[in-house]
Amino acid sequence: MGNQCVGESTRGSYSANSSHVTWNTRYTSDAAESRRTTVARLTAQSTFSVKLQRDKDMQIQHVNQYTMVKQLGKGSFGDVYLATEGAEKFAVKVLKRSALRRQRQGRFGSALDSVKAEIALMKKIRHPNCVGMVEVIDDPKADEVFIVLEFVDGGASQAVGKDGTAAVLKEATIWSHMRHLVLGLEYLHMHGIVHRDIKPDNLLVSRTGGMLKIADFGTALFVDASADATQKTAGTPAYFAPEMCQVGLAGTYDGRACDMWAVGVTLFMWCFGHAPFMAPTAMLVMELIKNAPPIIELPTNGKHARATSDSLKEVMRALLTRDLAKRMTLNQLRLHGWLTQDGRAPLVEQPTTLVSVSNSDIETAITPLLQASGHAGAIERAGGTSLVKRSTREEYDFYAQIAASDIAPYAPILYGMQGANEQHERLGRSSIRPSRQSVEQGGEGGGGGAGDECRLMMQDLTAGMSSPCVMDIKMGIRTTLESDLADQTPRHDLLKKMDSISTKEARADERKVGGITKARYLAYRDSLTSTPTLGFRIDAAVVSKPGGKESTPLDFNFRQLRDEAKIRACFSAFFGGSKVLCRAVLIKLERMRTALERSSFFPRVALLRSSILITYDYDMHAELLRSASPTAEELLSFASPAALEVKMIDFAKSHAVTGRVLSHREAWTPGSDEDGYLTGIDSLIGMLEKVAASMS
Repeated sequence: MGNQCVGESTRGSYSANSSHVTWNTRYTSDAAESRRTTVARLTAQSTFSVKLQRDKDMQIQHVNQYTMVKQLGKGSFGDVYLATEGAEKFAVKVLKRSALRRQRQGRFGSALDSVKAEIALMKKIRHPNCVGMVEVIDDPKADEVFIVLEFVDGGASQAVGKDGTAAVLKEATIWSHMRHLVLGLEYLHMHGIVHRDIKPDNLLVSRTGGMLKIADFGTALFVDASADATQKTAGTPAYFAPEMCQVGLAGTYDGRACDMWAVGVTLFMWCFGHAPFMAPTAMLVMELIKNAPPIIELPTNGKHARATSDSLKEVMRALLTRDLAKRMTLNQLRLHGWLTQDGRAPLVEQPTTLVSVSNSDIETAITPLLQASGHAGAIERAGGTSLVKRSTREEYDFYAQIAASDIAPYAPILYGMQGANEQHERLGRSSIRPSRQSVEQGGEGGGGGAGDECRLMMQDLTAGMSSPCVMDIKMGIRTTLESDLADQTPRHDLLKKMDSISTKEARADERKVGGITKARYLAYRDSLTSTPTLGFRIDAAVVSKPGGKESTPLDFNFRQLRDEAKIRACFSAFFGGSKVLCRAVLIKLERMRTALERSSFFPRVALLRSSILITYDYDMHAELLRSASPTAEELLSFASPAALEVKMIDFAKSHAVTGRVLSHREAWTPGSDEDGYLTGIDSLIGMLEKVAASMS
């Protein structure tokens, strides 16, 4: 497609010893400029009529308001052109409907179906590091379909000579490219999108500023953020992960992990100018990948050897790891010492969405989250897509362990920590840490203690929602800690709290000493709710009215919500009587339960006073339900998964266990560490099945 080489990045300084890096500041300003120049266009307009002007050779000269300047590339189903409207430049894909219909893909679909899926997906993508769609011109009377895209003037991230040899990039350029790629791919994965064809040709770079953008979403796929499997193999064979090349594994591998392998191959390409596996045919390439060693060997001598830092080699090896359980995750890459210059240049948080909102809009949007989570005063918004939570180093460490584990998709993304000394700390200052093995090998770290006060920077699960509805569900059969049992100090404040609920509960001996122990109070609180009987309780639920103008807590006494009929009524009210929405949450919970049951991390930790947070956007789901009447499965496909989240949160009192594994379903006895987390999920799923069955 006429890709042009971009020289060494101008993103900022890069040095192993540099203490002054300006990349983040420049990235923020460049991202803002990227938005400013395209914001009016990036509403992905749909146009259903076309006016064409052709020259004497029947070549298209004008498409509506666009002037076709020159051809950039040619494909099986159409061409790509550089086009202008006034001074603005665009890339226009011209696709032949007739050719697309003739080309079959899979057993039933056509290439036209794939194009429709690509268009639907690209309409949802809004990020400085992803090529944006401007307009779709789809006149049913015309054979051509025109997809107008943001134009990236620097071409592909890696130039290829006439002899097919790829240029080797400098490490400073690779460093900059990778930071952009991580931000763009993180955005996609956050929204349940797997790209499935990450490679240098699909990573475009602007001439000014070196902004890298992920392009070509023809094979990308919406998968629910907690889904395990990608159903179809797609992409470029040289970038396939080993699990994609195994016979009989179709539909059983995680597309996000495959994207990470492709990132590793891309990094290898940038470093050495060739792919790690090369053969004359695609089938032979796949055979080599299928039999890849546990960790890919890097060239150390010969014409392909080159000097690279040890940290960069570490990242490459971690990405190109055959074992899925050990392959580097996106969160680990984001926080790795090579990418962050040992914490001196942390990656920026995910940029604010393109939707323009006022400060009052932001406050209105976050209110339901604070009301439902019980963290008013402890949580504040930081930018448009992240929150800052006052907490402890122990909770940060536990979140970090989850981020490195096989249940990472079920918790909010952790961006980092700011301690009392105001110094940002990130995971993986000089390596990948903490590893999954740090929990599997034991240790009592994480959660539990008061620790040093710090602020956690993490994903806001209501970001981008115009009318967020939020429910906090406390999980487990108990909230009493082993340390609470050991503390037999009578507390007058807890006796007053008990009396505020019922003056008949305290015993005579407790009245005499003028206080009750914390363990006694917590056990009493639990007994008033469904915690000991169902393994979960609803702590709070807040719903927003259309447009997000007002958020209202549901009218239930959550402190004493124990009756199953009332609990079902609460869920029904929270879902607005929508059976489809209830079923969609059920699907997410069932996927979460399956992942926890399969996890090697989960049996080695105790999750106490931890919650599951359900968030959904009332406006988006109401519109989808009105316009499409989807099933629950279709709802998860049509809507961005960010419009419906089911995540595990709050790990301040969670910790690793030593010398044993937990079932999370057995009854608790002192010293057993059993928490009943899976008991709670089992009951929650059973409860929602009854709720869904009762809805029309």
